[in-house]
Amino acid sequence: MLKEHTLLQLEKFLIGLSFFMPLVVLPSSFIFPFIVPKILLFRTVVLVMIAAYALLLRLNWQKYRPRLTALNLAVLGFWLSFAISTFVGVDPYRSFWDNHERMLGLFTVTHYVLFYFIVVATVRTREEW
Repeated sequence: MLKEHTLLQLEKFLIGLSFFMPLVVLPSSFIFPFIVPKILLFRTVVLVMIAAYALLLRLNWQKYRPRLTALNLAVLGFWLSFAISTFVGVDPYRSFWDNHERMLGLFTVTHYVLFYFIVVATVRTREEW
């Protein structure tokens, strides 16, 4: 149980950390200092969250599994339509990665969707306690 509690605390900390992403600016390190560092840090945080969430799923699948609610299905539908348009569009490479100025391709949108599902699962389990 301590392991599960520690993983939930890590998830909670990383969710809180995501609120401070807009404050990240590194003007001397990137061409677009107001966008690139934030997205790179956010992607890193989401990857750590995915690892912790995978461990939570392994510990207790029934408690932490994603639920199929109307909002979750809508988010999945949006992601699916984005993915389809990425791969059948004029420039799939650009649609997948986008450019450094915006960084809003399918790769980043996938991170946003995964972040959403992890937050929903973490908050839901906190309410059930």
